[in-house]
Amino acid sequence: MKSKFIVTLILFAITFFAWMATEDPQKSKLSDDGVNPEKRRTAEALNSNYKNSPAFDANKSVGRYDAPITFYGLVLDQRGNPIPDAVIAYQAHNSPTSTGAKNELLSAEDGRFSIVGERGLSLYVSVSKIGYRPFQDEASRSKTARSFGFGVNLGGGTHKPDQAKPEIFELQKIGKLEPLVVLPERDFRIPSDGTVRSFSLHPDRANEYMVQFLCMSEASKAELNQPYNWRCELTVQGGGVFEAKGIDDFEAPEDRYKPIDIVTMTDKISRSKWKDRFQKYYFIKFDDGVFARLSVRMYAGKNPSIVVQSWLNPKPGSRNLEPTHEREKSQ
Repeated sequence: MKSKFIVTLILFAITFFAWMATEDPQKSKLSDDGVNPEKRRTAEALNSNYKNSPAFDANKSVGRYDAPITFYGLVLDQRGNPIPDAVIAYQAHNSPTSTGAKNELLSAEDGRFSIVGERGLSLYVSVSKIGYRPFQDEASRSKTARSFGFGVNLGGGTHKPDQAKPEIFELQKIGKLEPLVVLPERDFRIPSDGTVRSFSLHPDRANEYMVQFLCMSEASKAELNQPYNWRCELTVQGGGVFEAKGIDDFEAPEDRYKPIDIVTMTDKISRSKWKDRFQKYYFIKFDDGVFARLSVRMYAGKNPSIVVQSWLNPKPGSRNLEPTHEREKSQ
């Protein structure tokens, strides 16, 4: 009886090891990255067939590091004038492990430039020139440096080069610099009942160059996360206000100033469009011919607050409000 059990055990062992010898070892284990090699080979074959098919387009395929790159650009100043000899720095992101080599070229007399013969997932382009500073739009997005997708969609589809419609890059031409009275950002609490809050744009002249803010907010009566009525007003004592294009708008206009600027929201506005805050930039003109520039951020919640930064040119008649140093711009 005992001998029969031993024989049976030996036969089972022989059968098991014979089965193991015929099994493909690649099918029974995963590679170091946890992917079955057989599945990997199948996926690679399918990908190869796709890349060789008429439907494949490198410019539309997501994640293609070898997508062909052709790019056309135009460099302008803040007044729309072309900038020749601007330095164009660019990098083609052509590898998962690096951002690509840095290259440079110069814009032509008409401000135009082109980049051809590169390949990569995306292209990063920035422009610069001595005597100019970087430029931003109203939403503080850079108009001096951007990325464009060729083998990947960076928003709005992959980039489609058009020589007749080049991508616009802008630089701010530095004008004649004059000393300014610069007040750094100040955060003020402001009553929600319409009480006026006043302050001077000149630290040595407490009763001159005054601006006034008031806020009326019904935030305390509103339900949580629901729109409510609020209103903010900016007035200038002995002067007027003009809304600027953005933080890089440095030359004040001569006229068209108004006595008050009003920002308002009501509970009738749809939730998607309603906001409880705003940011604006203003030019100020006082009656003695002195000009100033304001950056204003306003929050109209249960405890309204306002953040103000200002630049004032004490020279009467001078509309130049360009900061002398970069630190003045960002203080």
